[in-house]
Amino acid sequence: MAEAGAETSEAWIRTQLDPAIPGAGWEEFCDIWSAKEGRPDGLLILDDLLFVDAQLAIFELGVRVPDSLRLALATNSNASPNLRMPVTLFEVDPAKIAAEHVGLLLGRLGGRLNEPTTVHMPFQRREFVRPAIMK
Repeated sequence: MAEAGAETSEAWIRTQLDPAIPGAGWEEFCDIWSAKEGRPDGLLILDDLLFVDAQLAIFELGVRVPDSLRLALATNSNASPNLRMPVTLFEVDPAKIAAEHVGLLLGRLGGRLNEPTTVHMPFQRREFVRPAIMK
């Protein structure tokens, strides 16, 4: 975040709840939004399941997206999250990630790869803008 020149706060970072717990995203978002006087102007959500409930909390709290808050969501390219507001999607291909992991595992099992390895996976950035409702 610092490299990008973005300000953050520990109060805005949430990892306490398992995304599979119903309502986890709702609770996490409400905690972030009420954490301190200053609120984030952008939010990166790293799980599709958390986003479903966070989106509900955003509606319930009357947060105006993108005027008051910009959203970014990490998701699989084959997923179809139920988007109800503008969001920047960072889509990764799960098949490519799986293939990379298998290659790393085979390298370790074969003794060719013993050092920790960092792999940067490609992603597609896509802007979702909810179309206006037709009259």
